[in-house]
Amino acid sequence: EKSNFFVFITYLKKSPANYRLVVIPLLIFALINSSDFFLLLKVKEYGYSDSKVILFYILFNFSYALFSFPSGRIADKIGLKKVITFGLLIFSLVYVLINVSGSFAWLIFVFLLYGLFSSSTEGMIKALITNIVPSSETATALGTYNSLSSIGVLLSSSIAGLLWNFFGSTVALGFSGLVSFIIFFYFAFLLKLKEK
Repeated sequence: EKSNFFVFITYLKKSPANYRLVVIPLLIFALINSSDFFLLLKVKEYGYSDSKVILFYILFNFSYALFSFPSGRIADKIGLKKVITFGLLIFSLVYVLINVSGSFAWLIFVFLLYGLFSSSTEGMIKALITNIVPSSETATALGTYNSLSSIGVLLSSSIAGLLWNFFGSTVALGFSGLVSFIIFFYFAFLLKLKEK
């Protein structure tokens, strides 16, 4: 009997075209969406104390909570794809802008943006997937995405760690920002979807 992993790969191959057009780029995104720890490590690199680092993490969570409801309302009005696309752009900006300055005010701005990214993508992606597959395949489609993206996220921290170790924090974070921008461009200008 095939393992669950190969069942998911099999589903990905035979899934609706719209599903693959959405999920494959998002799986690439998962490979560069490393742990929040790396952003906090950058803050630490700027010379901030542990208490300040924790403060920025709290700020991120506050921003996420603050923007989650408005993001959902906006998605209902303009479509999930547009909100997710916006979120990908924000992610790209965060990972580039955190390299620009280590000033306290600037980092507050960056972590507020990071919360906006999370509110624009978490939950939205799964909702979009349910809109582009037949209802009889919803659970399998979500399970496939969750399983493969989880593997991607695990690998992403290893990739980020290697880049950080060999090339430094600016390259490691900037690389994530660049790849995210390419995926944003794809979602914004190349991906054509008809949502339910």
